[in-house]
Amino acid sequence: MKSKKIIMLTAGILLLGGIIIAGAAAAMGALTKTGPVLQTKSFPSEGVFKIDIDLSFDDIYITTKDTSEIKVTYYTGKTKDYRISTEDGVFTMQTMPASELNKRWYDYIDINFRNTGRVTVELPKDLAPEFDLHTDYGDIKATNLQGTVHASASAGDIELERSVFLKLECIAEFGDIDLEDVSADVLSADNSCGDIDFENIVSDSMRFSCQFGDISGTIDAAKSEFAISAKTEFGDCNLSNQANGLYDLTAENECGDIKIKFNRP
Repeated sequence: MKSKKIIMLTAGILLLGGIIIAGAAAAMGALTKTGPVLQTKSFPSEGVFKIDIDLSFDDIYITTKDTSEIKVTYYTGKTKDYRISTEDGVFTMQTMPASELNKRWYDYIDINFRNTGRVTVELPKDLAPEFDLHTDYGDIKATNLQGTVHASASAGDIELERSVFLKLECIAEFGDIDLEDVSADVLSADNSCGDIDFENIVSDSMRFSCQFGDISGTIDAAKSEFAISAKTEFGDCNLSNQANGLYDLTAENECGDIKIKFNRP
């Protein structure tokens, strides 16, 4: 009787070991299959008036070049793909939902050391569309843009440089907002948990709002030109309120400092 129990126990251990080995082999097989693949696609830019990008786990990099096309560079893999199209004047790029990929659990086991979480978009220099940019877990970085921009990141930074906008709206939940050499007729930056930093910005109407973080930067104008409304609940503020300016500046902070300087006397 005792020997029978030993045999059954041994058989059970061997069976369990076989299952573990088979599962590991399947997973390793998944790892040794083709990894992320670099993709590049080009689309005509004629007639495009809106760029709509909505991604889940990727950084968005946008720049301009001497070209007549919209060029997109990105990685696809076993567990990642995108819907990309240009229709009725709207260029659209969206992360494909996991439910549509029909993958097994070990397909999500991946080992690679390349930066496969970046989407790069190159636009013609003279293209001035409406931008609607969003990423859940990634950064948004853009340079030399023009047009109208709404940029939002759930957990990532927003960085814009050397750009001229009609309207700029940046919203970050957990990350920083950085603006450098940016001009906009109307500018707003809202941050829940992170800093708002800017350098050499120009705007007729600007509004900064922060809950947990600092608001700091330089404005390429004179302080006397602005009607200013600034306050912080818990922190320091170097601005005093004033009325009757040509332009408007509003800065509000709940828990953090406000330190804004003007480049002109």
